[in-house]
Amino acid sequence: MFKIRFDGGISADEQKETSTACGLVESMSRSLVEGIGTPRFEKYCRYWFSTFDRTRIAANVKRMDAVIRNPEITVTFVGRQNQQLNAVYGGIDVPPATVDPKNKQSLDIGGMRVGTGAPIDTSLTSVYAFVFPAQRGGSSLMSHHVGSGLRLYLANVYFALPPGDVGRAHTIYHELTHKTLGTDDHMYEAEPCRQMATVEPHKAGTNADSYAWFATTFAKLAKKPI
Repeated sequence: MFKIRFDGGISADEQKETSTACGLVESMSRSLVEGIGTPRFEKYCRYWFSTFDRTRIAANVKRMDAVIRNPEITVTFVGRQNQQLNAVYGGIDVPPATVDPKNKQSLDIGGMRVGTGAPIDTSLTSVYAFVFPAQRGGSSLMSHHVGSGLRLYLANVYFALPPGDVGRAHTIYHELTHKTLGTDDHMYEAEPCRQMATVEPHKAGTNADSYAWFATTFAKLAKKPI
């Protein structure tokens, strides 16, 4: 498994919970890779991704596993409880926009000042975790791992989860798909992800939470909705 580092004031108990969650992430990843080509893998693919290309799903699962089970890679978990995020992100290939601390309706995008028409909420009180933006392209193991390095920023909701909650493993897998696969955040939560798959499978195939639900339910770490 990848090496684990901590930064940003994460307590000893929180470090222990996160390390346990990382072990579950490794177990989830192994389960998915070993399941490729089985009827059960197809069943869960159909549920979470509908008609999205099975070859791409299998390749993405393998790519995630190559990162998760690589002892030469270090993932740094950074505590960001009760803090503010001074930037917002438009997704893959979109530059970060810095929020003016004196005017939450003003963004700086690459030196260009843009008004938003409404204040931007930069609070992290309702956030599980986040990563800095990635970029498409490249052939390296983590072609989307850029900028801040392989750092996962953990916020209020993540730390509020009860001990042993599978939501931590779900969150870590979700964030790693951003860094490894360059996924987007089209939809969150199980039922909305499922509904999206039925009408827009191309979005499900690039949605971080869809992969996280796929991994946790396939590995029987979360209640399977099937």
